[in-house]
Amino acid sequence: CTGDYTNRLVVVDPEGQVRWYWVHPDLDSSSSADIEAEVLDGQRILVAGGEDKDGRPLIIGLDGSILYDADYAELGDHLYHHDIQWQDGQYLGLIEVDGTQDIEYFGAVRVDPETDTVSWVWDNRAAHDAGTMPMSPSNVDDPYHANSLAGVTDGLGDGVYFSLLHANVILRIDEATGDMSWVLGKDRDFTLVNPDGSAADESGWFSGMHGIDVWGDRLWIYDNGWDYNESRALMYTLDTDTMTAELTFAYAEAGWEEHVWGDADELDNGNVLI
Repeated sequence: CTGDYTNRLVVVDPEGQVRWYWVHPDLDSSSSADIEAEVLDGQRILVAGGEDKDGRPLIIGLDGSILYDADYAELGDHLYHHDIQWQDGQYLGLIEVDGTQDIEYFGAVRVDPETDTVSWVWDNRAAHDAGTMPMSPSNVDDPYHANSLAGVTDGLGDGVYFSLLHANVILRIDEATGDMSWVLGKDRDFTLVNPDGSAADESGWFSGMHGIDVWGDRLWIYDNGWDYNESRALMYTLDTDTMTAELTFAYAEAGWEEHVWGDADELDNGNVLI
């Protein structure tokens, strides 16, 4: 990131050997920390981000060819950053939208690459103006700092989760209505419980989180642990009938504190990749 503005995707094998790499043909800025890539079918890779207009969504082949280059009508209004997800043949990307000089607004867009058309788009400007969006008043320029998202289909229907770093919450936006379904975090809509149903200590809440992923009712988070000086991989089981968040899994190591980055993914074999 510093001094060398070349942005690369790299694939390594279990022995750590580089097996494949690709150099982004357009993105040559230093904002490479918030680029997301996802392997689609073993032969194609979706990539977007960088908080740069050249960080538009691309789908590339393993021969380095660009199979899809986003060019939908609204693209000029969307600045991709941090996260993009492939879901049911479409991609769902985290975007920044035009705001005032004091506020950076966030949103998401779902695009069908076969037709290069938008099937769903939402941003938080209306909720911000209405005063219903959780925010951190101590950070004027970026009071939300949305840093990951997850498209879901749950008991409430289709929705999108967003993690807001400075507000220290995860919220669900209903796709059909655009309304906020609930807010997860300390002193918010859910009660934190242990696996046995007893009340959990508030230290079980995240503090400085991102990298959210959803499998059924299981929500995985990478918690940088700003309030506790310890980074953790956390998994909550959410029950929206009782509005409880069960702290089902937590993993940390002595002296492990990563202030800004990290991820935790559930694997098909039941293990967790951190």
